[in-house]
Amino acid sequence: VTIILIAVARFMPRTIRLTKRTDAAPPLRFGILGLLGTATFFLVNLLLPTTLAPFWIAIPLDLLVALVVGILLIVMSGNGTGWTDRQRVWLAGGALAFFIILAPFTEIFQR
Repeated sequence: VTIILIAVARFMPRTIRLTKRTDAAPPLRFGILGLLGTATFFLVNLLLPTTLAPFWIAIPLDLLVALVVGILLIVMSGNGTGWTDRQRVWLAGGALAFFIILAPFTEIFQR
């Protein structure tokens, strides 16, 4: 992985000019992205090992989830320059909301 990152870095420009944008998505969309991203990542890692699918299917799916969520985050935040602390809090809150929703189910099904 390190060698691949070094090779990619060699072809990147020395400076990346990002235009300052202010047209970030509303905070609620960041919360939904955090919730769905965490839920998808959790379900891939929870459900796939219980099936007969080999581990080499789960790892690319995890990478795909991270890539899709990352791309959506960049697009929604205006290339990472247009979002505010409010949108960041909604993203973190959405990611944590999945575990708040999951907690009662884990208590119920533990018995």
